Amino acid sequence: MFEKQDKALFLVIIFSTLFSIWLMFSTFKVSDGELLIDTKLWGDFQSHIPLIRSFSYGENIPPEYPLYSNEQIRYHFLFYMIVGFLEKIGISIDLALNTLSAFGMTGMLSGIYLLGKKITHSRLASVLAVVFTILNSSFSWIYYFFIGGNRVTEFGEIYRITDWGGFGPYKDTVLSAFWTLNIYTNQRHLAFAFMLVIFAVLFIYYSKSKVSLIAGILIIALLPWFHKAAFSILIGILVALIFSISQSRKRLILTLVVGIALSIPGIIYLNNPDGGEGAFRIAFGFLYNSTSWSEIPLENNFLRWIVYWIINIGILPIGAFLGWVFMQKPNLKFKNFFDKLHFSFFNNQSIWFLIAAALFIVTNIVAFSVEVGANHKLINFSIIIFNIFAGFAISKLLKNYFLIPVGFAFFFILILGGVLDIFPILNDREYSIEDQKNNNLAQWVINETPKDSSFFNTTYDYSNVVYNGRKIFYGWDYFNWSLGYDVESRKEIIQATINGRLEKSDVCEYLEGNSLDYILVNESDPEFVETTVDINYFRENFIQEFGSGNFAVYSVSDSCD
Repeated sequence: MFEKQDKALFLVIIFSTLFSIWLMFSTFKVSDGELLIDTKLWGDFQSHIPLIRSFSYGENIPPEYPLYSNEQIRYHFLFYMIVGFLEKIGISIDLALNTLSAFGMTGMLSGIYLLGKKITHSRLASVLAVVFTILNSSFSWIYYFFIGGNRVTEFGEIYRITDWGGFGPYKDTVLSAFWTLNIYTNQRHLAFAFMLVIFAVLFIYYSKSKVSLIAGILIIALLPWFHKAAFSILIGILVALIFSISQSRKRLILTLVVGIALSIPGIIYLNNPDGGEGAFRIAFGFLYNSTSWSEIPLENNFLRWIVYWIINIGILPIGAFLGWVFMQKPNLKFKNFFDKLHFSFFNNQSIWFLIAAALFIVTNIVAFSVEVGANHKLINFSIIIFNIFAGFAISKLLKNYFLIPVGFAFFFILILGGVLDIFPILNDREYSIEDQKNNNLAQWVINETPKDSSFFNTTYDYSNVVYNGRKIFYGWDYFNWSLGYDVESRKEIIQATINGRLEKSDVCEYLEGNSLDYILVNESDPEFVETTVDINYFRENFIQEFGSGNFAVYSVSDSCD
């Protein structure tokens, strides 16, 4: 599977390692008791750091979601649990998280090169696939130069870009947020999961070693705990490869049977009985109609869908299709048209183009989660495969003297948006949050509360609790909703509690019934879950155990005896 004399692979590994270390370590660090998080990571890290700290500073076995306590976790947690255990044994959180993240990114990029070699038999095409994965093919350059609020007016301003050209659907732009390197800096487990998918395929399909087979089966068994969407991608790929023109069918079928059987505990444990991440529903067009289209006025829905994907992935599908065409072998003799058709689409190269196309089509038809945007993981992986085929197309163009200008033009168009998208990462600002030693509430939480404590919170300002290993009853709505938790029912009882409508005995019964140990009140925060917080209700009915600044913490056990 690995060629010892492949100098290009050695260079890819070196470059990928250095690039990944820069990417991960520059966006998150710890200094003088402060967590320094780049602003573009802040949203996702509000979920991921509490999850890490629930294992390092708390006790979270069996795991609960730290932002929605007293229910079994529905989020694939293994990556962040490993980071938590590393911090628990004394490695700082930034070193633990960044090292594991950089390892995953390096492995993914190196795996793309190796998979590209297997598909294209071309070092140049495989190197280009790595480049295209780093420098996305979107037409974000249109936003930087021509439309939107972040466009530059002078060429020299390019180097000072601080914000993405577009960030839909979270901001009202057709250009979505999921194609830049931001997706890997924010979702630190994604590159690691894609690495596992790629190497599982290399071990199972492209190797005949029994050791590789066992490694591949082990990856299948563990992958649901690392990333449920990546698990689905891997199973889909292996099923598709069964139909390829290959001598590996028995090996593939055996692997699938054993691997899926071993993965059942993870699938069952993380299953959402109410829907959510496991939900399936028809949702045509991914996110093409999720914004107002104010910057590109179009009314026709089909035209919107076409333009949406041109803006978001550029001419990559054209390049990938051209690469597939170049891979065809027209001189081979076939008995009939159907034999030729079967060979053209199901040989060991073309099957991958079908896999990428199928992933892309399915994500434009079916939503696999409450949040349609969660489909982006499948599209991200289809883009990786398209990058391999586009790399092959350009490598072929560059080998023809008369087509070299076309090859370079194609290359430039494919990377221009990605090059510009590097600058918002380079120029990003840091968000600072006090860690344990710099905050009185954090100190008290760490030193005076049991590690498995849960807090009934009346505020979204709860970082000093969850960043120190304890759980809260209700985190940001988006996190809980996107995982499929019954947020509306929980919000109703919270609203009735915090505005003082319920009798104390009923509140105590509910708090104790949900294994809540403390009540966290921010007295300067008058509203929570769209309801006014009755500060006096808690002062008059519950015994305060700790106070610092605007925060007051009340004991449930002492107050409800």
